[in-house]
Amino acid sequence: MSEVKITNWQGIFFIVSTIVPSALLSLPSILLKYADKDAWISIVLTTGIGMMLAVIYSTVFIKNPGLTIFDIIENKLGIFFRMIIGLLLMLYYFLDAISVLRSFIYFMVDTVMEQTPPVVIGGMGILIALYAIYQGIEVISRVNMIIIIISFLTFSFSTLFYLKEMDFRQLLPIFETSWNKIALGGVPVLSWVAEVAIILVLAPYLQHNKDVRKVAVIGILITGITLTWTLVGMVAVFSADILPMYHYPTFSVFRIIEVANFIERIDALFIAVWMGTMMMKLTIFLFSSLHCFFQTFRIKQEQPFLFPFGLLVLSFCLNSWKNQSEYALYQHFAGISYSLFFNILIPLCLFFIGFLKNRKKQVKL
Repeated sequence: MSEVKITNWQGIFFIVSTIVPSALLSLPSILLKYADKDAWISIVLTTGIGMMLAVIYSTVFIKNPGLTIFDIIENKLGIFFRMIIGLLLMLYYFLDAISVLRSFIYFMVDTVMEQTPPVVIGGMGILIALYAIYQGIEVISRVNMIIIIISFLTFSFSTLFYLKEMDFRQLLPIFETSWNKIALGGVPVLSWVAEVAIILVLAPYLQHNKDVRKVAVIGILITGITLTWTLVGMVAVFSADILPMYHYPTFSVFRIIEVANFIERIDALFIAVWMGTMMMKLTIFLFSSLHCFFQTFRIKQEQPFLFPFGLLVLSFCLNSWKNQSEYALYQHFAGISYSLFFNILIPLCLFFIGFLKNRKKQVKL
């Protein structure tokens, strides 16, 4: 277990940054296609599922204090499963880092840096992430906490200005959409909320092992409230019929803010804040992939692997999708499937196997 420790609030914001940045940008347009104006109900219900997952995952560390998830797997199932699960988790976070970087590049090119080559934007993002990883998780957590606080203040401040544009009657009537469609709309939300499984990487770094459950649950709760309010606000401004037409609906909301011809074009502030949160998300996933790699093979000298890993992420990012439509299809189908498989199916199977092994031991005694 690492000697470097982070506070509970740093852990909570770590989880928030794992989910919110990319979900905030694309979730509304995806979700409204299924659940229409009742899409917020899908988020609320799925947040509840996410909190249950948080309780299950954190229980593993409460019962095995001082151990990493890889140590626990080796103790319960043997070194072979440690290697297999470690490589699978490394692959998942590696793929997620590629996807996050590609999303960041597309947004920047579409909005403010049309003439900048994607390799330059992606290269700068990778260098920033690698520098943060080189400094360690304590520095990552501190910077992330500052960025999240600034982003929450920015969104709260901006909400006051576009509050007058909201018409909450556009959310009525409630429960007009069938429960089947609400449940279907919950699938993409669940793929994001399930990333609370990052606690499997984060837990050993927390100062107090007994608080891991609190950190995971509060992290998901804040995430759910943020996504719900964002979606409600955007539907109240644009309506559920118009909102899916926007490629970046959250960005579009900020563009309409204008106060007495004095405060306007606040979308630039949104871009700056969102860039910071996406950089943290990229850093977190790249750090997690490297962490799984180091833990799986018990590597002590970590620095030599940082740049090659970053170069691989950049290379795959620039060559995996021909255009934005292809990337959107990947996100909608493969991305959701990967997330559900790696963040729910694998951890729950491990939890169930560990539970059965404990029961057998108790029976023998």
